[in-house]
Amino acid sequence: MINKCLKKISLRVLSFFYFSIVIYVVFFARRRQQLVDFRNEINLFPFQDKINFIQTSSIRSEADKYVFYSDFLGNIVMFIPFVFAVEWLVTKQYSNRFHILTLFLCSFSIESLQFIFNIGVFDIDDLLLNTVGGLLGLLAFNFFNFKRLKS
Repeated sequence: MINKCLKKISLRVLSFFYFSIVIYVVFFARRRQQLVDFRNEINLFPFQDKINFIQTSSIRSEADKYVFYSDFLGNIVMFIPFVFAVEWLVTKQYSNRFHILTLFLCSFSIESLQFIFNIGVFDIDDLLLNTVGGLLGLLAFNFFNFKRLKS
């Protein structure tokens, strides 16, 4: 009984820690040195910037490539634990549809708040990549949950 309670508390602490890291990364980690109005830079065309970058990657510096790939992969990786954290934070199990909607709305909220508070660009690529990361996490969660229920 105590072991089960301790496990539940530990998982909730991990969830809180995960969401704290996400909030820090998307709102505070990338402090801008110059004052720029990001509200003029909305990207509503999926992957147009990414495709342009890849097409011109031969003339890009290694630093530019690092920033590009870390941003690209970071948006995916950051949301892989999302479903686990939601499930661990609450006691009720939710449907896949609920998780997909929550993933999308959370990512949309992040992009919107970055735009509203002028701390980043509203980028449809980030929205889609975050959702892809969350879907990968959902697949992993369902796989591990299925294995646990089967044994």
